[in-house]
Amino acid sequence: MSERKRIDYLDFAKGIAIISVMLGHIIDGYCWQIVSSYENFVFFAASGYFINSKNKLVPYILKKARALLLPVAFAQFVFLTIFACISFPEHGIKAVVFSLKTFFTFKAALGVTWFFIALFLATILVRLIIAIKSKLVRSLLVLLCFISGVVASLFFSSPQVVYAGLCAVPFLYMGYLLREYKDGIMTHLGKYKVLISIVISAISLFYILTPFIHKVDFIRCDFETPLDIIGPIMSVAFIFIISLLITRKSNIISTIFTEIGKSSLYILIVHFCEMNTIPWAAVQTKLSLPFIAIIFIRLLLSLTLGYGLSKISLIRKLFGQKTDAQLQKQ
Repeated sequence: MSERKRIDYLDFAKGIAIISVMLGHIIDGYCWQIVSSYENFVFFAASGYFINSKNKLVPYILKKARALLLPVAFAQFVFLTIFACISFPEHGIKAVVFSLKTFFTFKAALGVTWFFIALFLATILVRLIIAIKSKLVRSLLVLLCFISGVVASLFFSSPQVVYAGLCAVPFLYMGYLLREYKDGIMTHLGKYKVLISIVISAISLFYILTPFIHKVDFIRCDFETPLDIIGPIMSVAFIFIISLLITRKSNIISTIFTEIGKSSLYILIVHFCEMNTIPWAAVQTKLSLPFIAIIFIRLLLSLTLGYGLSKISLIRKLFGQKTDAQLQKQ
């Protein structure tokens, strides 16, 4: 299978992750503690799966900037313009310029959009690292990126998004290694595949569901113990195993989550906008709706609009992504 084609179980995993992100933001509290155990890591590993060193560096950087930064810039521009005009009408265009300058100088990354910038930075770093032939040097550089991100975050408050990008490098590299060695991994596991899957699942669920275990706040790079690294790795492996098992047979669940995963970038952008522009607490009070109804409405809104945006060929071309027709030809 061409590496440029969609990988169903990775799209399914991203479908799980994007729904988890939205539920974590909407419900917050313990729910956010649970989903923060795996959602960012799943996206990073799935993105790392498609990194290769065959493409020329400069065109690759431009392509990734178009696919990851342009959508974020557009969403930030729309949101910050509305926010500045409503909150500081007396300052007019000055408030808009100040808000945009804060974002585009990396001094702050509002809401969920920090993820796209961190992913862009980590993708370029991993692309540079895998061009090196020595596997030992690669591993040392991946480790150096991670340590640099954690240490820098302890001593400098800004720019956090850069530190997050450095800390994301090992998880993208994990996805890259999965693609490179997936056949060999399955062969060597042999008859122990089921047992190892059970062990991974047990460790992952223990890490995800146990409330008193520290969970990583990725934007702050607060990896406090080895478990903060082992736990997410096991969680990613667990999500990938579940996704692989479900997508082996075509069914309604696999189809829905796979389609959601394919549209995850657009869904996340819509979710960012609705989360920061719609006063949901006031809406709930005014309409006397139960909280479960608000959860359903917000999920449906983001999923529907995000999926709809992903099907507009003009928008996909604008962000440098292949249209459905182009993907089907591959």
